Amino acid sequence: MEEEDPGKNHISIVRSVDELKKKIPVGSKIPCPLCPTKKFKPTYTNRVKRHLNSHIATGVAYDGYISLVCHLVCPPPSSPVHGHYHCPKCGRKLARKIGFINHLVLKHGRGGRNSPVATPSLDDNSTVPSTTGNRGSPPAASVESTSTTTRETSPTADTGPAPATSTTPQEAPVRGPPETSATGTPVAPEITPAEPTPKSH
Repeated sequence: MEEEDPGKNHISIVRSVDELKKKIPVGSKIPCPLCPTKKFKPTYTNRVKRHLNSHIATGVAYDGYISLVCHLVCPPPSSPVHGHYHCPKCGRKLARKIGFINHLVLKHGRGGRNSPVATPSLDDNSTVPSTTGNRGSPPAASVESTSTTTRETSPTADTGPAPATSTTPQEAPVRGPPETSATGTPVAPEITPAEPTPKSH
């Protein structure tokens, strides 16, 4: 007989959105099952479902489970301001999402995929896909934002090694807004290396 993992019994660990729907009590003043009443006041079902979608959005999918962020006061006592994650394998509680993902990969060895899993919502009837392949890769975060902030980088000129007599750091050239051509396409700015300043004795 297979022994149940200790972490899988926690309310913040679910296999599907349907399982989370079952954890929503029926009534007019419904609390969030993952937050204390000081953090989220009991309210109507549609507001609780919308709030639970934010828990799903910050969850982590791993090995067929979704670990949702939990704000309950779980032993040992945790900070009431910040949430935490419960490991579905060993039951360990970790405060940061990246630390939780690293724990899953390093401690339990098998992970998910590098690409995020489509985020289910309480309106979907989907289950979490099993992520048992790709040993050593980080598990797929359920709700990593699809819009990522990208930083434009421009090529820099190789200035070579700094002269031995110069101990002051070279200043980077000041860049203004990117120039555009007549067609509206960005033009790469010219970059000139800063002149080294001689050391005075």
